[in-house]
Amino acid sequence: MWVLSALLSSVSAGISVIFQKKGTFGDRIFFTSALNVCAMFFTIFAVTAIGGSFSELYLITPHCLVLTVLSGIFQALSWIFYFLALRDADVNYMMVLDKFNIVVTMLLAWLIVGETITPVMLLASA
Repeated sequence: MWVLSALLSSVSAGISVIFQKKGTFGDRIFFTSALNVCAMFFTIFAVTAIGGSFSELYLITPHCLVLTVLSGIFQALSWIFYFLALRDADVNYMMVLDKFNIVVTMLLAWLIVGETITPVMLLASA
Protein backbone atom coordinates (compact mmCIF):
# COMPACT_ATOMS: atom_id res chain seq x y z
CA MET A 1 0.00 0.00 0.00
CA TRP A 2 2.86 2.42 0.73
CA VAL A 3 4.10 2.13 -2.86
CA LEU A 4 0.69 3.16 -4.19
CA SER A 5 0.55 6.03 -1.69
CA ALA A 6 4.05 7.16 -2.71
CA LEU A 7 3.11 7.08 -6.41
CA LEU A 8 -0.10 9.02 -5.75
CA SER A 9 1.94 11.52 -3.74
CA SER A 10 4.30 12.01 -6.68
CA VAL A 11 1.47 12.51 -9.15
CA SER A 12 -0.29 14.94 -6.80
CA ALA A 13 2.96 16.86 -6.23
CA GLY A 14 3.56 17.15 -9.97
CA ILE A 15 0.07 18.50 -10.57
CA SER A 16 0.51 20.88 -7.62
CA VAL A 17 3.72 22.30 -9.08
CA ILE A 18 2.12 23.08 -12.41
CA PHE A 19 -0.96 24.66 -10.82
CA GLN A 20 1.22 26.76 -8.51
CA LYS A 21 3.47 27.86 -11.40
CA LYS A 22 0.45 28.94 -13.42
CA GLY A 23 -1.29 30.49 -10.40
CA THR A 24 1.61 32.58 -9.10
CA PHE A 25 1.57 36.13 -10.35
CA GLY A 26 4.23 38.83 -10.11
CA ASP A 27 5.67 39.69 -6.73
CA ARG A 28 2.72 38.24 -4.84
CA ILE A 29 4.49 34.92 -4.26
CA PHE A 30 3.96 34.97 -0.50
CA PHE A 31 0.25 35.71 -0.84
CA THR A 32 -0.29 32.90 -3.34
CA SER A 33 1.82 30.60 -1.16
CA ALA A 34 -0.35 31.48 1.83
CA LEU A 35 -3.47 30.62 -0.16
CA ASN A 36 -1.86 27.33 -1.14
CA VAL A 37 -1.10 26.48 2.48
CA CYS A 38 -4.64 27.44 3.57
CA ALA A 39 -6.04 25.06 0.96
CA MET A 40 -3.72 22.34 2.28
CA PHE A 41 -4.75 23.03 5.87
CA PHE A 42 -8.46 22.82 5.15
CA THR A 43 -8.02 19.66 3.06
CA ILE A 44 -6.02 17.89 5.78
CA PHE A 45 -8.38 19.22 8.47
CA ALA A 46 -11.37 17.81 6.57
CA VAL A 47 -9.71 14.42 6.08
CA THR A 48 -8.84 14.31 9.78
CA ALA A 49 -12.38 15.25 10.78
CA ILE A 50 -13.95 12.72 8.42
CA GLY A 51 -11.58 10.02 9.69
CA GLY A 52 -12.51 10.77 13.31
CA SER A 53 -8.89 11.29 14.41
CA PHE A 54 -9.54 14.40 16.52
CA SER A 55 -10.57 12.20 19.44
CA GLU A 56 -6.97 10.91 19.59
CA LEU A 57 -5.42 14.36 20.04
CA TYR A 58 -4.67 13.71 23.71
CA LEU A 59 -2.33 10.83 22.71
CA ILE A 60 0.28 13.22 21.26
CA THR A 61 3.23 13.46 23.65
CA PRO A 62 5.05 16.77 24.25
CA HIS A 63 8.11 15.34 22.48
CA CYS A 64 6.06 14.47 19.39
CA LEU A 65 4.35 17.86 19.52
CA VAL A 66 7.68 19.74 19.54
CA LEU A 67 9.08 17.65 16.69
CA THR A 68 5.88 18.08 14.67
CA VAL A 69 5.90 21.86 15.14
CA LEU A 70 9.59 22.02 14.16
CA SER A 71 8.81 19.90 11.11
CA GLY A 72 6.05 22.33 10.17
CA ILE A 73 8.39 25.31 10.50
CA PHE A 74 11.00 23.69 8.28
CA GLN A 75 8.34 22.62 5.80
CA ALA A 76 7.09 26.21 5.66
CA LEU A 77 10.63 27.46 5.01
CA SER A 78 11.00 24.80 2.33
CA TRP A 79 7.81 25.97 0.63
CA ILE A 80 8.79 29.63 0.82
CA PHE A 81 12.10 28.96 -0.91
CA TYR A 82 10.41 26.52 -3.28
CA PHE A 83 7.83 29.07 -4.42
CA LEU A 84 10.48 31.78 -4.77
CA ALA A 85 12.47 29.48 -7.03
CA LEU A 86 9.39 28.31 -8.92
CA ARG A 87 8.38 31.90 -9.69
CA ASP A 88 11.62 32.60 -11.56
CA ALA A 89 12.78 29.20 -12.79
CA ASP A 90 11.84 26.89 -15.61
CA VAL A 91 9.88 24.09 -13.91
CA ASN A 92 11.96 21.34 -15.53
CA TYR A 93 15.27 22.73 -14.21
CA MET A 94 13.90 23.64 -10.82
CA MET A 95 12.46 20.18 -10.16
CA VAL A 96 15.85 18.57 -10.74
CA LEU A 97 17.41 20.80 -8.08
CA ASP A 98 14.43 20.29 -5.81
CA LYS A 99 15.11 16.55 -5.77
CA PHE A 100 18.39 17.21 -3.96
CA ASN A 101 16.16 16.82 -0.90
CA ILE A 102 16.37 13.06 -1.51
CA VAL A 103 20.10 13.11 -0.78
CA VAL A 104 19.67 15.40 2.24
CA THR A 105 16.87 13.20 3.62
CA MET A 106 18.87 10.00 3.11
CA LEU A 107 21.86 11.47 4.96
CA LEU A 108 19.71 12.75 7.83
CA ALA A 109 17.88 9.41 8.06
CA TRP A 110 21.24 7.69 8.34
CA LEU A 111 22.64 10.15 10.90
CA ILE A 112 19.57 10.73 13.07
CA VAL A 113 17.23 7.77 12.59
CA GLY A 114 19.88 5.10 11.99
CA GLU A 115 18.55 3.89 8.65
CA THR A 116 21.01 2.22 6.32
CA ILE A 117 22.03 3.57 2.95
CA THR A 118 22.51 0.84 0.37
CA PRO A 119 24.42 1.01 -2.92
CA VAL A 120 21.07 0.68 -4.74
CA MET A 121 19.75 3.73 -2.90
CA LEU A 122 22.86 5.72 -3.80
CA LEU A 123 22.53 4.71 -7.43
CA ALA A 124 18.83 5.57 -7.51
CA SER A 125 19.41 8.97 -5.91
CA ALA A 126 22.14 9.79 -8.42
